[in-house]
Amino acid sequence: MTYRVIDKETYYRKGVFRHFTEDCKCSTSITAKIDVTELVKYSKENNAKFYVNFLYILSKVLNSRDDYRMGYLWQTEELICYDVIHPTQYIFHEDTETCTPVYTTYDPNYEIFYRNATCDIEKAKQTREYGLDMEKHPNWFDASYISWLSYDSLNIELPDGFLYFLPIINWGKYREENARLMMPVTVRMNHAVADGYLVANVFRLLEKEMDVFCGCENSEANYMKVILETERLFLREMNMDDFDALYVVLSDPSIMQHYPYTFDEKRVREWIERNMKRYEENGFGLWAVCLKDTGEMIGDCGLTLQNIDGEILPEIGYHIRRDCQCRGYAKEAAAAVRSWAFQNTVYPALYSYCKYTNIPSIKTAEAIGMHFDKEYPDEANEITHVSVINREDMGQ
Repeated sequence: MTYRVIDKETYYRKGVFRHFTEDCKCSTSITAKIDVTELVKYSKENNAKFYVNFLYILSKVLNSRDDYRMGYLWQTEELICYDVIHPTQYIFHEDTETCTPVYTTYDPNYEIFYRNATCDIEKAKQTREYGLDMEKHPNWFDASYISWLSYDSLNIELPDGFLYFLPIINWGKYREENARLMMPVTVRMNHAVADGYLVANVFRLLEKEMDVFCGCENSEANYMKVILETERLFLREMNMDDFDALYVVLSDPSIMQHYPYTFDEKRVREWIERNMKRYEENGFGLWAVCLKDTGEMIGDCGLTLQNIDGEILPEIGYHIRRDCQCRGYAKEAAAAVRSWAFQNTVYPALYSYCKYTNIPSIKTAEAIGMHFDKEYPDEANEITHVSVINREDMGQ
């Protein structure tokens, strides 16, 4: 179990966090019905358990962004973000009318997760002990199936003084409505780390991930077009659903210190729109950089056409979220883009440019084989540093 400590002074929800941990300690929850028709069909056709398939999709969704993996260390009063969270299932025993918690480890590999989850379930059926052990399982979230009822509302509340940040998820029986199978799902989170948008977003992500899982036409498989993969990352086309993740990056003063300004919400939306247009017109642009393990977007990297000292040239650009820096992600993504560009375009050279004071960016360019090309003053009389790598440098 690993995590990183969040600086509460720079936390993007700083004001909300303070209010809902000091003035008004409370939870926020939403119950809504999601369409599981295709997942039920897929599960039956593949002789798989619908319950385990849904549990896998739910775990994947909750691992897809930091906001759903938050925790609080009351001993040190530290806000933390776990690298990964796992589902705690609950197995009901008909004879005793009691439940046994089942700690299943999340694995992004579906086959591994399915095998482990079903094995855990069978083991739990052999005991009648409650066996709850939160001390040894701090990064496990509650995932409970209420199999007796297709309900319309459910509320789970914790005492006001207890800062518990992991999601609590419940779902009930699906039933047919207008020729579709609809299933109630309840998502509860602490208001200090989540608002209505973040809670509602769980339902949106569940529906998209179910489409991907079932291979539905016109689904997220096309919506999230993967361009290339590396050992730890995959780069895909970004879209408007990436707004929150990208806003964290482009509104960060430490990341944007070499730009004329940090980005507000309007500029982030325009950034995404501009790159979506580039995909259509050029076949490339800045792509979303995502962690393979969780699917989480941690920045962008790609190829764009830029005006560099009066010439329109292909440039490799990159922005990596602050807490993910110094791990080699920028180099790994940029190197992959470099190779992709030489294999898929006819450009004889690729460039990277930035303020001459942006040493980390210059070092990343050098790390992927670029070398100094020139420096020149821009319109604001700032010195711009240009790095270049030629096709022959790559032996192509």
